[in-house]
Amino acid sequence: MSENLISCTYCNLKTLKFWFNHTSVNSSNKIFPIFKCSSCKGAIVNPTPSNDFLEKFYKSDQNSMEQNITNQTDEDTLQFILNQEKEFPNSTLDAKKIINNITNITNKKIFLDVGAGYGFFSKEAKKANFDVTALELNDNVRKIFKLLNGFEALNKNFNEEFVEENKEKFDIVLLSQVLEHIPIEFNPIKNIYNLLKTGGICVIAVPHFGSTFSILQGKKDMFITPPEHLNFFSKKALTLIFKKFGFKLLKIETVSRINKNKIKSKFKIFSPIINFILNLFIKFSDRINKGMYIQAYFQKYKNDE
Repeated sequence: MSENLISCTYCNLKTLKFWFNHTSVNSSNKIFPIFKCSSCKGAIVNPTPSNDFLEKFYKSDQNSMEQNITNQTDEDTLQFILNQEKEFPNSTLDAKKIINNITNITNKKIFLDVGAGYGFFSKEAKKANFDVTALELNDNVRKIFKLLNGFEALNKNFNEEFVEENKEKFDIVLLSQVLEHIPIEFNPIKNIYNLLKTGGICVIAVPHFGSTFSILQGKKDMFITPPEHLNFFSKKALTLIFKKFGFKLLKIETVSRINKNKIKSKFKIFSPIINFILNLFIKFSDRINKGMYIQAYFQKYKNDE
């Protein structure tokens, strides 16, 4: 049995083992093997897709954000996205909370938003007087970002070349719903470390592979969606891999969000009962720190630490 175990990406223990094969309907039924760690409880896609494959995927209409892009004008598309956010506040709530937490941790202002998407976090950071640089690869999504923020996100990869150009430039680096998309062997955490000034803050928001929802769903976990999601983080797995790259944990918490409109659409007259039960379950999950999403704040070690 031990010969089937390999070293875990997150905790380095030889406790990572094949779990199951996931078939992706978004990639012509391509099969992605999922490996799970019995120690830190994280999981990964192994082997991971190539960089070329991932770039093509995220620039295609298979990208989940592309699915909100309409055939109408960019202005109409933005209004559609804003209406969605009004009906189900999600990114706006997270942006306000995270930016507020950052201002309570540091008074530094040079801010990098990696995988900025439509730009809700960059917008909130700008409102808080941060000097914002944003990265977003998808052409159509970048158009919406500019309409929302009034400035352009950079069409640049979050890679070693970008790091070399911007070494130790930033006080804060944010990856919200991004780290689960980037193969760990592409060194995203090392890149974050090298982009940050000493004492700088990294903020990570990822789906929680260890939430009560995730545990109940098992292999049907709604966030196991390769090639879009490649890394699946428990709180322990996330903390250990950042520690390995020279960060200390400042704060970690979980939050849960359920779109009540989707529940209403699916369960019709039973939706009030379903929503009531889900609300109780969500409150319980967040109270025991097993909510659907992890929000974690790390600091690059200072020289005297």
